[in-house]
Formats: sequence, structure tokens, C-alpha cells
Amino acid sequence: MTKTTMAIALTSVMLASLAAYCANIYWDPNGSGGWGDPDQWVGGVVPGAGDSATIPANVVVYATESDWAAFSSIPTITLDGALFLNFSGDHDYTGRLYGSGSLVKLGSGAFRFTKPYDGSNSALSYSGWLAVSNGLMHVQLLNDKIQDKAWPKVSVAAGAVLSIGPSAKYTLSGAGVYLQGICGDGVVSNAHSAIQNFCLMGTPGTGKTTPEFVFNGEIAGTVNLSIGGRGGAGQ
Repeated sequence: MTKTTMAIALTSVMLASLAAYCANIYWDPNGSGGWGDPDQWVGGVVPGAGDSATIPANVVVYATESDWAAFSSIPTITLDGALFLNFSGDHDYTGRLYGSGSLVKLGSGAFRFTKPYDGSNSALSYSGWLAVSNGLMHVQLLNDKIQDKAWPKVSVAAGAVLSIGPSAKYTLSGAGVYLQGICGDGVVSNAHSAIQNFCLMGTPGTGKTTPEFVFNGEIAGTVNLSIGGRGGAGQ
């Protein structure tokens, strides 16, 4: 065997080993429970560094402070069920979250989605419920394109804050954040001067042109609020 052939063979073995250790780990669809319980994951293994995690519909997963080390190493989470984040500390999550389930922040600490926009995906490309029940949640932006159809529904409880931006994506004057609707008594904070529009849209694919929710809190920052589409008079 030549040195070149040996190098190719060793590289193939290393890539195969890496693929074996980095996998998409699925939550068992038959029950709900804690993130760190291996019995809840198919194959009996909690997702680790480099793995992706998939949470199916009709289950509830709870992540607490003791789960943060493993949780923080997951580059991609696909969420179609419900994920409750009950972290007591302040954390920056550098992965991405996709899906149409329910993401609920319970813990008192700040939770920040900090993955930068890469030209095609943002930290949070999501069309489900995004609920902030306590503390601060910050996201770089809520959808990966200005006219994306993956618009979330936002709920912010009294005393809680959802902060949006900054992001390199929103460098054009008049850029907007698109939501299916907002409700609650908390604060939605505009953290980027280039975001000039909060657009409350109807539900994609349903023909509805107005949002279904009522917000009794505060939208902080200088923005226009449009209902039912881009542009239009501020409400």
C-alpha cells in the first residue's frame, strides 16, 4: 500500500467514525419527559456534541439547568412537539431551531439565540408558538428571509421580554419582522435600528389575512406596526 492509498484509507475511516458519532437523535414519540433522560431518546442515548435532535409532535420535553452542557452542543433542533426551557442561568445558544411546535421559555435566566444569518438560514426559522413566560429571550431574527412563510406566533407574559435583533440580515432600511400574531402583557423589544416594521400577518396557507391574537403589552423601539400585510398605515 502506497502512502497516498494509506492516507485515503485513514481519511475514510476517520470520516466514517465521525458520521457514527454525530447523528440525528430522535425523541421517543410515545412519551414526554426530561431532556437528560436517555430512556426518552430512541436508542437510549441523549444527543451530544455534533448531534442533531428531533422532537416529534404530541410530546413535551423539559430542559433544565443540569441539561445545558449537552443541550448547548446540539447544532440543530427540529421541534414539532413542545420544548420547555427551564434554565436558571444566562445562556447563549449557537445552534439553530426549526419546526412548527411550541418553544416555551420558563427559566429566570436570559436565553439568547446567537447564531448569525449565513445567507440562507437564521438561528430560528420557525412557524410555531414562541412563548416567553419569564426572563429575557433574544433572537437574531425571527425568520430567515424578509418574506419567509415561516412566521411564528409570539406570546410574552407580563414581566418577560422578547428581544429581536441585531442581525446582519437586516441592513436595509425598512426591513420587517413577520409574525402570525402576538399576545400577552410583556415587552417585545426592537434591538436593531434597521428593523422598521413589525408586520402582524395572517396564518400562512390558510387564507387568513389578519392575526388571531391580542397583545396588551409594549412593542419597544421605533417601528411601524402593520396588520394583515407588509406596509400600510401604522396601527
